[in-house]
Amino acid sequence: MKKDYHLIDAGESSAGPGNSFIWENYVKYLGDEKWEFYHKSIYGSDEDFKEVFSNEELKDQIDRIEENIDESECEMYSDLEERPSKILKKIAKDVNSKLQYLL
Repeated sequence: MKKDYHLIDAGESSAGPGNSFIWENYVKYLGDEKWEFYHKSIYGSDEDFKEVFSNEELKDQIDRIEENIDESECEMYSDLEERPSKILKKIAKDVNSKLQYLL
């Protein structure tokens, strides 16, 4: 992964034979309380996307990711040692972002 991107979430979903995907989610601090969120599909770049978020928007995105983790029965998530919000809080603290106080 490119420099300054941090893995915060990864997983695999299978809706049946031939209908599965594996993904990774990364964040990169851009400065001025802005973050780039990068969703990477392992099966091809057609499903990859990047979006710039404010602190509040990124917090909302992380909340949705964690809701999916908590509610999902069919999706498998990576064995990251910590939840995305805890990983992101450490990153925010390292770059001295106010986001650390929202998580």
